[in-house]
Amino acid sequence: MPKLKSDTIYPTLEEEAEINARIAADPEDEELGEEFFNNARQVKETAPEFVVAWEQARREGEIAVRPTGRPRLEKPKRQVTLRLDDEIVEYFRVRGKGWQTRLNMALREYIQSH
Repeated sequence: MPKLKSDTIYPTLEEEAEINARIAADPEDEELGEEFFNNARQVKETAPEFVVAWEQARREGEIAVRPTGRPRLEKPKRQVTLRLDDEIVEYFRVRGKGWQTRLNMALREYIQSH
C-alpha cells in the first residue's frame, strides 16, 4: 500500500458510514466480482484493430501522450556516494525534510564564496 502524505485528511466514522451508505444506495454501483476479473481480456486480444489504429494515430501525432513523472530538469542533479562526518549529516538531518537540498545549498554557497 502506498504511503500517504502527512496532510492526508481521513473521514470521521460518521462520514465513512455516510459514504458507504451512498455507495450502497447507488443503483449504478456494481461490485465487480471474481467472475468479472477471471473473464477479463486485454484489448489487444479482443480488439487488435483498435490497438493498431491507436498506435498509428499516436505515431502520427494525432494523439498526445502525456509524459509520466516529473518534468525533466535542464540541468539534473547527479547521484553520488559521499562519506561525511556523522556530525555534519546530523546537523542537516535533524532540521527535517529537505536536508539533502539544504546540504547542497550550503556546498553551493561555499563554492561561490571561494
